[in-house]
Amino acid sequence: GMYVHNGDSVGVVMDTAKGELSFALNEVNLGIAYEGIPLDKPIVPCVILCYNDDSVELDTSEVKETVVDSSIPVPSNITTKSITWDSITLTWDAVEGASFYQIEVDGRILYYACTTNAFTNIGLPADTEHSIRVRAVRENSVSEWSDVVKGRTQKMSFETSGWKECPDYVY
Repeated sequence: GMYVHNGDSVGVVMDTAKGELSFALNEVNLGIAYEGIPLDKPIVPCVILCYNDDSVELDTSEVKETVVDSSIPVPSNITTKSITWDSITLTWDAVEGASFYQIEVDGRILYYACTTNAFTNIGLPADTEHSIRVRAVRENSVSEWSDVVKGRTQKMSFETSGWKECPDYVY
């Protein structure tokens, strides 16, 4: 759910007593992202930001009006089955006659055409909570949204983080 935009300030906060590292966005600490960092050698945190231009215009010419059909069952029994440091896997009871499902993450529909009743949302920040809900799609109609379920990614340990030396081109 956190996106860095042009002009934002980004920082790294290191607790050298506990071996914990946090990220800060616009001077707001986002919480511990890495723990268990070995303190027996000097570490200089290196952050590489992936920037997406804010000015992208979406082509809405193919977007059709969404019609809610109360006869389509709402997906139920939604559970978070598997959680890693950067992903949350959901499962739910299949809806009979559904063509596919739409998944909303943190208030935005991110996935329009999930064809099974299981879904893994990857690329999430470590140690962050996310609100997720699902609806079924049948032809040009949709069910009501399911109840919101919450999932929290795990903290990232130093061993599993895949940390590498900073590339030469990062200064």
